Amino acid sequence: MKKVIKKLCFLWTSAAFFYTCLALLLMLRNRTDSRGILRVMKQVAPPGEPRLYPGLSALEGAAVKRSTVVESSQVAREDHDPVSGTQVEKKKQQEEDKGGGQKEVQQEEDKGGGQKEVQQEEDNGRRQKEVQQEEDSGGRQKEIQQEEDSGGRQKKVQQEEDNGSQQKEDLDAPGAPLMVLLLSSMPRSGSTLLTEILSVPEESIVFFEPLWLLEKGKWIEDAQYVVKYLADVFTCAYKPDFEKWLKTKHLFLNFFNAKAKKCLAASDKEVKDPCVHDLSLRDMCLTSPVRIIKVIRTRLSWMEDLLTNPLLNVKLIHLARDPRASLTSIRRFKNWNKNPYDRCVGLEEDFKAYDELSFRYPSKVLQIHYEDLCLNPQDSTSSVYNFLYGSSRVPEVVKKYIASHMKGGSRNENMSTFKNSSKEYEAWRFKIPPGLLKSVEEEPTCLRSIQYMRHTEFKTLTNVRNKSIPLFQPD
Repeated sequence: MKKVIKKLCFLWTSAAFFYTCLALLLMLRNRTDSRGILRVMKQVAPPGEPRLYPGLSALEGAAVKRSTVVESSQVAREDHDPVSGTQVEKKKQQEEDKGGGQKEVQQEEDKGGGQKEVQQEEDNGRRQKEVQQEEDSGGRQKEIQQEEDSGGRQKKVQQEEDNGSQQKEDLDAPGAPLMVLLLSSMPRSGSTLLTEILSVPEESIVFFEPLWLLEKGKWIEDAQYVVKYLADVFTCAYKPDFEKWLKTKHLFLNFFNAKAKKCLAASDKEVKDPCVHDLSLRDMCLTSPVRIIKVIRTRLSWMEDLLTNPLLNVKLIHLARDPRASLTSIRRFKNWNKNPYDRCVGLEEDFKAYDELSFRYPSKVLQIHYEDLCLNPQDSTSSVYNFLYGSSRVPEVVKKYIASHMKGGSRNENMSTFKNSSKEYEAWRFKIPPGLLKSVEEEPTCLRSIQYMRHTEFKTLTNVRNKSIPLFQPD
């Protein structure tokens, strides 16, 4: 038993010595510290043995002491060796310097990067601030511009309203020019006669058929153009070539006023031409209190814009005549349109327009039938004056004109206004050919116009010639 125990102790001692030597060799080779030795010893400890073996504490202390002696010896040798120690220190210093330099460089780079990022952020912030300021400035400028535009528009509107109100007050004031539009739906309807009645007072002027200039062109069918054209004539704002044309159209110029008629009455051309040339039609227009336009080449429905224009003091007289009478007179003119439909379609349209306009503007629109003017010239003229001037009193000069032109003998002239009006209004009944009577009364637009005027449909030549059959239907 003792031998076994002795043998085991020897094996244990041998193993401990072997492990200790192995650990020292490893330490010297790898320059590990005492902690490394302990880790090696712990790793090679037999599995299953307790963590602390007998004598392990002393062994650890010896290992630590030996490690310390070796490291101290190495350090002392390096400190006193002029070659190896200097090189080590130099190398160590270089590594430290290099590491420090790299660290400083890294720090500087980090710092620079941070500063760069901060700078970029500051720049971005400044740019955003500038953009915001520009947007705010632009927005303020836009608001200011909008306010200025709005203010300008309001100011312009206010000025237009003020101007319109002032001009309307001027038109409503005493002495404001009265603008009379005499519109006949068809030629040969007595418009020249009524024009002369209206123009008898010397202060009035007459523009006789100013649309004649447009008749051959496309503008005569343009309602807006026609209305503006007439407005320019009413306000004496027509173009210079219009006045030049009118001075060459002596038939029309003769109706302008008494001064123009006097120039044209001169028999000597050397006297007449200079007199006409020196006429200042625009100046006479501007100073005239009554401006009359007589037209047969437009439609009544187009004239609403003239009636509603606050800058124009326009009153409209619609003159109508039985289409059978007008077409009977038209047939005498070689190049005039004699088609019943072409003539009556405008007449019927004007009758419809009159009903609408007279309902909306009763103080601005008046309709006169040529037949009524012929039968009762004084009463009809009194109605016209009451409509235009607010008084039914007819000036004596106008009464004299009516007496001399409508109660004497008729003159066989195309444009003559000397008529025996009591007979003239139905003289056509004894002149109309049977074919014309039939074509007119069978044309629906003409027949409806005849019925609108409450005139009799004769149907046969016998009836139309029979004076016992009245022209007017009983009420």
